[in-house]
Amino acid sequence: RRDFSINFAQRLAAKDVRYLTEIARFAKLPAPLADRLLAIHDLATMAGFGGRDVRALLVYYEERAAQMNP
Repeated sequence: RRDFSINFAQRLAAKDVRYLTEIARFAKLPAPLADRLLAIHDLATMAGFGGRDVRALLVYYEERAAQMNP
């Protein structure tokens, strides 16, 4: 089922991940997964997915894959 109605906006998920990366930096702890996840959220936001449900990241990846493999 591909229901991407808003339950938790992608931009809000990005904000939470950003907080996590900031806390990790402040504590001088590595957070490579959080850093990569934040990069993915930032790319999706720039592509116009910020207001969509976080599950719509799947659509973002599908669109990126289609562009890379026409």
